[in-house]
Amino acid sequence: MNEIKCKCVEFPLKASKAEPRINEWLENNSNLNIKFINQAVVNGIRRVCYYYED
Repeated sequence: MNEIKCKCVEFPLKASKAEPRINEWLENNSNLNIKFINQAVVNGIRRVCYYYED
């Protein structure tokens, strides 16, 4: 059975600044088997959590 892991990354709140950084992170971690993504705004920062199988 594979274990689900989580990696949370923080980005600027403005979508125009966050989107390129999110895409870059995904490109650099394309080897991950991402199952789902959760986004939240915490203290003015967009927190994106990637849940993946190892």
